[in-house]
Amino acid sequence: MPKLLHHPTAKFYLHSKNRERTSIILSSVLPYKGKMHRFKYHPGLTIETKYWDTRKQRPKLIGKLYDYLSHLNEEVKTLDTYFTEILKEHSYQISPQKLRKELDLRRGLSSKLAAHEPAPLVIPTFIQFLDIP
Repeated sequence: MPKLLHHPTAKFYLHSKNRERTSIILSSVLPYKGKMHRFKYHPGLTIETKYWDTRKQRPKLIGKLYDYLSHLNEEVKTLDTYFTEILKEHSYQISPQKLRKELDLRRGLSSKLAAHEPAPLVIPTFIQFLDIP
C-alpha cells in the first residue's frame, strides 16, 4: 500500500478558465488497493470565472450576486464535508466508483434503490407459470 503522508483532501477547480461561465470540479487522489487513483467529480455547479478565487478554491463573496455566491459557497462546503465524512467512514480505503455513488446518494441525486444491486430475476417453474393469471 502506498505510504500516506496526509489524508486525501478535496480540491476544487474550474473546468475551463478561458470561458465566461464554467463548471466546478472536485478532484482528489485516493489510495485504493495499493495504488493511488485520481478521482474527479462533477457536482453540476457552475459559476462565472471572474467570481472564482483560485487560491482559496471557493467563490468570491463580492458584488450584487452575494446571495447566489454565498449559496454556491455553501454547496461547495457541504460537498467537501460529505467527501471527508465518506472517507473517514471507510477508513480512507474506498474505490472511486463507490465514492461517486456515495456522494450522489448523500446529495440526493440517486435513490437508495439505485445505490444497491438490482434484485435477481426470478424465473417461475412450469406449474407457477400455469397458475399466473
